[in-house]
Parts: sequence; structure tokens; C-alpha cells
Amino acid sequence: MLHVCVIVLSVPHEDTCQPHTVVHTFNTTECISDAVISLQICKGQCASHSIVTSTNGLNLMLEDDCECCKPAAIETKTQTINCNGEEEGIGITYQTATECQCSSCPAESAASTTAASTTAASTTAASTTAAQSFK
Repeated sequence: MLHVCVIVLSVPHEDTCQPHTVVHTFNTTECISDAVISLQICKGQCASHSIVTSTNGLNLMLEDDCECCKPAAIETKTQTINCNGEEEGIGITYQTATECQCSSCPAESAASTTAASTTAASTTAASTTAAQSFK
């Protein structure tokens, strides 16, 4: 009789996924904001680990179980900003994270996703939303 062990390899740590405030200057070819926009992004560590599995009892394989820090709740906000020193303001719309949680990463990017890239993606998404609202 063949017995197969499943071994979990993990480094225990506390999840630190939470909203962090960043400031962003609205900047497009048509408008350079005179003020900054304060918004929240999700940032922090989430538990991830690998397990050893066997499909037929003879071949051992590693499987990843990765989690990413992502928004659990998003609020859409509008703000009036002045561009290029002009007195008349324009309205922009942007998203900000109000709650964050650790949740499964997309399978295709699980190996390369880190808290830093999640943060960059969140910041880029907020900037893109603001820029699209301007046009």
C-alpha cells in the first residue's frame, strides 16, 4: 500500500492588507491640476503558500495558493479641480478603496503579483479613471 503525504510549506505572518492614503496630481495633456487628490489604495501582505500534491502517488508537484491585497469596497467620488491656473474648475470622477481584503490572485499572474505591483495597479487604475472622466 502506498501512502502519500501532503506537506504545506508556509511562512506564517500577519495579513497587513489595508487602505493606505496616497496623493495624486491630476495631469493630462489638457490639464495640470493646481491641487492634489487624496485617495486610498489597497496595500499590504497577504498569506500565500505552496503545497506538495500528488496526482498518482508517484509524482510530487508544487501548487501555489496565493492571495493578493485587493479592494473589498470602492467608493466613487467627484471633485472640482482647477487646471493650469484657471479660475473655472472642472469636475473629475475617481475611485478610492474604502475596505481591503486578501483574496485569490488571478491564476495567470499569481507567481509574479506582489503587494508593490498591486499598489501600482491600483494607483494606475485610479489615475486612468480620473483621466477618462476628464475627456
